[in-house]
Amino acid sequence: MDANWLRLKSKAVKAIAPKALQMLQAIWRNVISTPASAREARTTFELGNGDALITYELDALLMKQNNAKADAEIVIPEATILSEHPVVVIDRNVGAMDRQVIDAFVQYLWSEEAQRAFVKSNFRASINDALNAENKELATIKYPFTVDYFGGWAKAYPEIIEGIFRDQVQKRK
Repeated sequence: MDANWLRLKSKAVKAIAPKALQMLQAIWRNVISTPASAREARTTFELGNGDALITYELDALLMKQNNAKADAEIVIPEATILSEHPVVVIDRNVGAMDRQVIDAFVQYLWSEEAQRAFVKSNFRASINDALNAENKELATIKYPFTVDYFGGWAKAYPEIIEGIFRDQVQKRK
């Protein structure tokens, strides 16, 4: 990015940041529960607690597919962060005899066949966005982004999760 673009972006962020913070604070004032997981939040919502649920697209689609009585509208924002879930193999838990099978499984997860299976189950493909079109339930996200947009987790966690959400949005007066 050139210097002019960076200055323009900086001014835009400074202009909308106070309004965005006020919106988040207004939403937070209406929060009645903060379950430990997305699945628990969905179950709580399905049991009639609350009038809105902010969750993963996957959980919203599962709720819609598994509960025909769910009278809920799924709203997908134009810009949203893509949820990225890594595979972790813990070497001390993998014996030499199992290593080849585990490595093959991990490699398989990024194959087109596995990615198609994920898309069919309402997860988004991570190797080829075009595969997502095979599931008509997945919404079109106009401006998807990852945590890299914020400089990675090392920067995003202290600045956004702690500095904004915990210290400014969740703070009760």
